[in-house]
Amino acid sequence: MDDTLPPPPPPVAEVLTTVSPLAPTAVPGGLVLSGLTAVTAEEAVEMGGESCAQLELWYEPPLDSPSYEEWLDDPDYLSVYRLPAGCALDADPMPFEPGEFGEVPTRETDVGYVEVLAGETVVRFDTTYTDELPAMVTSLQPFDVDAAIAASGARGGGFFRR
Repeated sequence: MDDTLPPPPPPVAEVLTTVSPLAPTAVPGGLVLSGLTAVTAEEAVEMGGESCAQLELWYEPPLDSPSYEEWLDDPDYLSVYRLPAGCALDADPMPFEPGEFGEVPTRETDVGYVEVLAGETVVRFDTTYTDELPAMVTSLQPFDVDAAIAASGARGGGFFRR
């Protein structure tokens, strides 16, 4: 093995020891879970985020969908991250409070992410689908990571690191 290469990212199972597997059940029409990965603390910092491991989900139309090619030229996107609440609060002490999304404790970051506090996990929405955010935020539910990976693989999705 080449010692100059960075270590591989933590497996999804390892990240799930620090965050709850939550995902929106209501997503913009035509989008499906297309990718899931664990992000190391180092990678998160390189991307301009907090120094903590995260679970990241991407949504897009299915690869075999007629709308997939159009979507590639569309500027819209939906990524949802999970990170430990303690880490998120260390990076930004702004409190989570009920408000725009009802009783759900949320906050909006300086860069426009909507973050939801769900127990010891923060769910961060990075999206251009702002009109659909209320439905996505209030629809957060636990999900079966292994089933999601299997279903996405069957649709031709990828970028999974286990």
